[in-house]
Amino acid sequence: GAGGGSGGKKKTKQLSEATIQNLRLMFQNLNEALSSILYMNTTVPCLVRLLHVCKDYVRHEEPSIRKQAMATGFFLLEKFVEYKTVDIRSCIEDKFDRIGQTLALVVPRITDSTKSVRVAGLQCTQQILFIDYFLRHGPDTLPPEDEAGEDEQVYQVDMPEQLEILSEMVARVESANLPTQFGAANEIASTICDILPEEDLTELLLALLSSLSDSDAPASSGTCIVINAIIKLRGDILLPQVTELIVGMLKAMEVVTHEKTINGTLHSIRTLAKHHPASVIDQLLSMPLPFSKHVVATLQTLAKDEEMLRDILLDHIFETLNNSQTVVDSGQDKTPSRESLACTCAIAHVVEVLPEGVLLGDRFPQFVGTLLLRFGTTAGMKTDKSRTDLLVSLRAYLEQTGEKTTLALMEEEKKALRSSKVKEYPRAVARLVNSLCMAHEHEIHRIYNFLLPYLRGNFIGQRVVVVSAYAEIVNCTREEELLQNIINALLTSINDDVLKLSAIIGLGNIASAGSDLVNQFAPPVIDALMASIDDKDEAIAIEAMHGLNGVFQIVEAPRVQPILINIIQRIRPHIEKPNAKIRTCAFELLGTLGRFGNGVAAATFIDQMHGLLPSVIIHLEDPDRGVQGACKLTMRALCPLLAAEDVNKIIDRKWFEPNIKLPYDRFAEEFAIAFANSYPEKASAYISSSIEYFQSKWPQLRCAAATLGGFLLGNLPNEARHTISIGIVTTAYITLLSGQKEASVRKAAAAAMKLLYEY
Repeated sequence: GAGGGSGGKKKTKQLSEATIQNLRLMFQNLNEALSSILYMNTTVPCLVRLLHVCKDYVRHEEPSIRKQAMATGFFLLEKFVEYKTVDIRSCIEDKFDRIGQTLALVVPRITDSTKSVRVAGLQCTQQILFIDYFLRHGPDTLPPEDEAGEDEQVYQVDMPEQLEILSEMVARVESANLPTQFGAANEIASTICDILPEEDLTELLLALLSSLSDSDAPASSGTCIVINAIIKLRGDILLPQVTELIVGMLKAMEVVTHEKTINGTLHSIRTLAKHHPASVIDQLLSMPLPFSKHVVATLQTLAKDEEMLRDILLDHIFETLNNSQTVVDSGQDKTPSRESLACTCAIAHVVEVLPEGVLLGDRFPQFVGTLLLRFGTTAGMKTDKSRTDLLVSLRAYLEQTGEKTTLALMEEEKKALRSSKVKEYPRAVARLVNSLCMAHEHEIHRIYNFLLPYLRGNFIGQRVVVVSAYAEIVNCTREEELLQNIINALLTSINDDVLKLSAIIGLGNIASAGSDLVNQFAPPVIDALMASIDDKDEAIAIEAMHGLNGVFQIVEAPRVQPILINIIQRIRPHIEKPNAKIRTCAFELLGTLGRFGNGVAAATFIDQMHGLLPSVIIHLEDPDRGVQGACKLTMRALCPLLAAEDVNKIIDRKWFEPNIKLPYDRFAEEFAIAFANSYPEKASAYISSSIEYFQSKWPQLRCAAATLGGFLLGNLPNEARHTISIGIVTTAYITLLSGQKEASVRKAAAAAMKLLYEY
């Protein structure tokens, strides 16, 4: 039988003269036998069956066998004409049935590597078309019956002009020049397109697909030329055959190794796509995942077509991923749609062949926006395949565009980017947005516009991504109108529980816009952040305080001073929360509020500050180092407002540097001395606040409270000691001393009680 692939002309063992003679004799005998059968049954079905007896020999890898087989085929076709024209008036057949399949047997031989086979291929093609012609036209092509002689039995049917042209191509087919042969094959295909009806032409085209893997390399390449010519000229009729053609050509490429044939087949698919782009693209994307190398090559071929296919392909991918149903929801399990998986994978392949002008130019917002939105539509899936494919495609895009910084961020955030949790992946996506916006500042507005429709889209995941992206764009632009639009979008998004966290982050980011814009947007931003400090979701409360902290470092004092007491009261509950992050944010925000402790609000603020300063001092020994650092900064921000020089000297020491361990006992003693001398009237309240911490769940804070209270009691001037309810204080310390299992707490309580000997 015929060989399976054509990696060039396959070397075969030279046949001996004796073997060739035997072949000739065998085919001579075969000719006699087959012609006898044909004489007994001169019908097209019989002819087709006899021709297909030679099928494997026609495509045989040995040229001598192909030569003999084609000679037999032509012999049978001539005999059919001879037998049929003896009495054509009695012919009941009106066409060459299965002509497409029969032509597909001989047409590839027109570019065979052997000259005699090429000529036979042309002759057979012409003869098959001629038989179809006289069967279709039959007696109509003959002289009237009354003009024919009574003893005339053989009728002469002339070759029509359309087919006579093929006779003129013999010299071109005989040429050893491949381009000349291929040019002839192209013209022959054009003639076939003019002659064959629609149904026969599609049959021929589908039957030719098997010859793409012909054992003879020039024949397989010539087949490509014929297929492409037919598709180019008559592709408009092939819509119903798109699936069969695409699958057939892809299957053929799996066994073809000859590069010209591969390229020719890809060219044919591209030609078909120009007639039916949507159907071809749909069929390619419906192929099994992961895509085979030939599907990838085909998609890349379409992507390289600048005239129309590139835009149609990209639009199809973006439309599918952004606006179609990308999730199949079956009860509790969500799985990605087959189409969305295919389009996500396709991006990774097409970006490899797209020029920079497409990737970073006109299509930049679509690529970036689509890949970002895909994080939202792949969240919460039953498996992580869709997210894995997305990361592959995103990485491919970033590599192709040279985004090294963003690629490094992807590596840093790989765990979060794989997560479906709404408190994890949006933050990582936001970092990617920041990196891309900083690298392409001129594209920020276009990214904003591309994402805008999805802010109110049907898919919650898309809305999450849009709000996260907008939140980060606030950090990247100073354009007033754009910021106004984003702030409005974020303020609206706060009402959605799923979007609220990202919206709060974005509102807080306004601090990066500079003082003028911060003051311009301050009223609605501050109101929204203030309202979220008490949110039951601690992550939102943390971001609200973090955002306020940034805004308050810049905003003008008159915008904050009227609400100062309200802010402090809202902060107060958070300084004792179990979550260390929320305690840290609360103390940091309290320290920033020191900016507003002057002027008209000075008296009010200092009064509030005295109520919270004992907590700040005690939390200098917080079990969390982050809280300790925040309290150091807060001490340096608030204590100058006390206008106590000795206190200021203490907090100016290196003890209050972030990485320096604070010797708490020594500090507490020195602070107590300085404070008791400067504010003896406030000492009682500080001591009471310290005693409240005796109930703290953290032993470190109980120790710190006992120490601070003890030093304040011991260093309080005599004239101020009458303000102390010593019985209550003593009872509290005795209870602390006797009721604690931690030795450190008992030790601190005992040390403090030693200072009460003068009471």
